[in-house]
Amino acid sequence: MKSLPPILNREQIYFVASPIETIEGVVFAHEILLRYKHFSGAEALLRVVRHLELQAELDLDVLALLEETLRGEELHGSWNLNLFSHSLYNSHLIATLEQFPTRLGISLDELILDLIDLEKQREVNQFGDVMTALKERGIRFALPADDEYRFLLSKLPVDILKLDINKTPDPEEWRRWKGFAFRNDLKIIAQRVETEEQFKELQKLQVDYVQGYYIGKPKKLSLFEVQSY
Repeated sequence: MKSLPPILNREQIYFVASPIETIEGVVFAHEILLRYKHFSGAEALLRVVRHLELQAELDLDVLALLEETLRGEELHGSWNLNLFSHSLYNSHLIATLEQFPTRLGISLDELILDLIDLEKQREVNQFGDVMTALKERGIRFALPADDEYRFLLSKLPVDILKLDINKTPDPEEWRRWKGFAFRNDLKIIAQRVETEEQFKELQKLQVDYVQGYYIGKPKKLSLFEVQSY
């Protein structure tokens, strides 16, 4: 990956696909995540990328590697990708993003984007126009069900809320966000569902989709021995 410095390029980068299902057990999508061997979670890698200001370059490399990786995989449902929000201003990345599904035999309406660092966008209305242009091509957008994002949820053309039930463990809060999603015509994904008790409570709430170890462990898609440049 040309975007990463030698200290990272000497190590191993890989992808995992985390299944997202309807509450009835039908596969809706897979969230595809970049992982790095020596970081236990994504946040440590993101800190390095932010510090070196490699966001757009990393996103371009990730799309290129994903295309190569997904050619050999059979993943049912939509594909949920994570990109840095500022990358949507990069015309090269947008062109790549629009061509990427077609080359893999899927349509743009099978892409769902989570936008990293969205809270750092200062020109919210302008950024909303960028999102709207992509929505008109079929791409859907997901945002966290978090009070920190409530203002953005009211301003941006969002399709899906992601409720981290580990971060928000109170079922009353789940009900509040379910009500918010219903009033705003949004779907909701309950993430990090790990127990039968949690799942049954979410069934009662009739959430749209569920994700987590109780539903299915992430599948490692591919392992790359990344060379230094």
